[in-house]
Amino acid sequence: MKRKKAFTVVPKYERTFKIQPSKHKDHLHIGSIVFIVIVFILLTIIPQWMEYARVRHKQEVTHTTTRDNQFYAFLKKSGEKQFVLGNYEKALSEFKLARNIRPNSKEINQLLLEVIGMLCEENISYCQEYDTLKF
Repeated sequence: MKRKKAFTVVPKYERTFKIQPSKHKDHLHIGSIVFIVIVFILLTIIPQWMEYARVRHKQEVTHTTTRDNQFYAFLKKSGEKQFVLGNYEKALSEFKLARNIRPNSKEINQLLLEVIGMLCEENISYCQEYDTLKF
């Protein structure tokens, strides 16, 4: 008896493939759908973001205005206290800072003129500042 081979010989596969673009149009449809979904999402998110930015800006302006009002009141009160105590240079410094917050305040401008007038009597170097501050 003749002995059989232990395995069967498999024929060699020798097919070659070349790279070609897909002939299916599905990729175009998927890309279009993705683009439409992204545009839809952006159109729903942008108005919400704009509203958030508007509200946030309004809050920041309110906060800044409130803080400026508090600083102005503090500086004015401190300057008046220094003026009463006779610390005219400190009062001048406080009133100048308050004037930076509210440059058109007639009250602060008047207080500045009074303080500089007092300082001008003591020290001539303040007289030039007095002349430039007259409104």
